[in-house]
Formats: sequence, structure tokens, C-alpha cells
Amino acid sequence: MKLLFVHISILLFSSKMMAQSTLPIVAIKSIDGKEISTKNLIDSNRLTVISFWASWCKPCMQELDAISEDYDNWVQKSGSKVIAISIDDSRTFTAVKNVVTGRGWPFDAYIDVSQNLKRALNITTVPYTIVIDKKGNIIKKNASYTPGSEAELLNFLIKYAAKK
Repeated sequence: MKLLFVHISILLFSSKMMAQSTLPIVAIKSIDGKEISTKNLIDSNRLTVISFWASWCKPCMQELDAISEDYDNWVQKSGSKVIAISIDDSRTFTAVKNVVTGRGWPFDAYIDVSQNLKRALNITTVPYTIVIDKKGNIIKKNASYTPGSEAELLNFLIKYAAKK
């Protein structure tokens, strides 16, 4: 019995150690095809929201459209920035660029073509949103989207920014 407890404790500790608590440093691409390191996404002056999405995902589009419609308010009230990172692969690269430009999203958009970032963060479904603090720590994660979730996220950003 004691051995079983030790084994379970080791497994729990290991899983916590494996959980990603900072943004992994990997290469992604801009929608223009230029390679960029994720370390360049972190802003030491404000919170960063990263929304992982796919061109075939309707809830992803709903979430990013809702944020886009109120983006000026987001920036003004929370001081945060939003980044959209598509998990589409190289076969749908063109579709991603068309979606981003066609919808007129005011935030930067990138593509995780190799899906290295998705794997490093253990993302299994989209939409998936993370919030990163000024030091690069992941302070919030959310999988899925329902209408109104963007308002809850904005409230979190405002409250967190007010604490700091």
C-alpha cells in the first residue's frame, strides 16, 4: 500500500512538472510566410492573449470575430494584445491568410504549420485560448468557446491588469 502511494505521488508530481507553464519557444509563421520565434510574441509591457484556431472551426471564428468587434475596447480597458495562431497545416496555408484578411481581424495572426507549438502546449482541441503575463508565464487557459466567453476573458484581463 505504501509503495502504491509513493508511485501515485511520483506520477502526480511528474505530470505537474510536465505541464507547460511558460510559452514554449518554437518557430511559427506569419500569414505572409515569414518565420518568427514565439519568444517574440511575449510583450514585457502587457498581457498577451493567444487564441489557437483553425480555418474549419466555426466556434473559433465566432470567438475571434467577437473579440475583433470589441478589440479597441479590449486594448483600452485591459491594455492587452491579442494574437491568433492557426493550427492549420501547410495544405490550408492559403485559406488561413484569406480568412484573416477577409474578416479584417485587427490583431496579428500566425500559423503553427508544423504544429510544434500545439504539441508543446498539449492542445487537443480548438478554440483554445491562453493568457500570458509580462514575464511569459501562462496564467490562464481555456478550451472551447460559447458566446459571451470573450466578455468573461476581458473581465479577467481587466482584473489581472489592475492587480499588477
